[in-house]
Amino acid sequence: LWRVPQQGFDSVGVPCAPGAATWCGNSSFNGGNQTWSLSPSVKVAAAAPTAFDPLAASKNQWVVEVRLPLRGSRGGLLDGGGPAPAPGIFWYADFARAEHPLPRTDAAALSLDFSTPAYAAFCADMLETHPTLLGASEWSCYWEWTWQNLAATRYMHNPDLWGYLYFTDGAGDGDDGACRDPEWPLRYVLFNAWRAMVFAFIADGAYPVTFAELGAHPACNATASCDAAALRTAASSDVFDASVSFGDGACASYAPRAVTGGQCFFVNASFADPDTGFAARGVARTDRFTTVDVVDGAGSCL
Repeated sequence: LWRVPQQGFDSVGVPCAPGAATWCGNSSFNGGNQTWSLSPSVKVAAAAPTAFDPLAASKNQWVVEVRLPLRGSRGGLLDGGGPAPAPGIFWYADFARAEHPLPRTDAAALSLDFSTPAYAAFCADMLETHPTLLGASEWSCYWEWTWQNLAATRYMHNPDLWGYLYFTDGAGDGDDGACRDPEWPLRYVLFNAWRAMVFAFIADGAYPVTFAELGAHPACNATASCDAAALRTAASSDVFDASVSFGDGACASYAPRAVTGGQCFFVNASFADPDTGFAARGVARTDRFTTVDVVDGAGSCL
């Protein structure tokens, strides 16, 4: 579970530092590096009617069931903040299955260390025949099947590209899912503005100083999973009010990517829906931590 992305496969995030704040990442395999972890409370089970073959031409079925603790001694889902499940609540979510191919020449080869030169050579050979592999240089040969389309981003640990879980009371025929998150337009603008700021910095070595510059910057493009048209619309729309500000201190750095050492920026935006009366304001920080506060119209639908 990640609130900010881990760096990898061209993701623009910075890594979670050992002992980082609880909002950075929650993992069951972090070796104790995070202060917020589902381990050992999370329970997982998987089943498949037939052997799962990720490269089979016919459809495979693979089912996973996960029991996630809401509270825990080391960290439940709600211990890092956020709303508890209840009718009308939205959670960001994505689901993925990762696959690491291994050479099967003999039993010893199955335990081959991912970091060895021999495995790197195997990955390079695999990439020649299986171009949908994410790559051979990071975390070994690697596929990810994801629930949500991640646009040009190759790594699912990017919460701004996830889908939604919408909680209902279980009554009715499922039409409750037609309610869309009223915060989404504001969050979408904040996410894309953050991407525009960071990719502009990577390209130019400096951040844009006004919100209006973001949608016009060539670094905000499909390759960066950045929606420039949405930013231009927000900059000229009466329902959005957005700006960029800067602060003192050592924030996340993107040259090189590190937890500290960079200039602090904040994308500030507000959104008011004239049709529903919903209003909210939000901030996206340098390290991608994003907050949204509902000002009016809580519980309404987009």
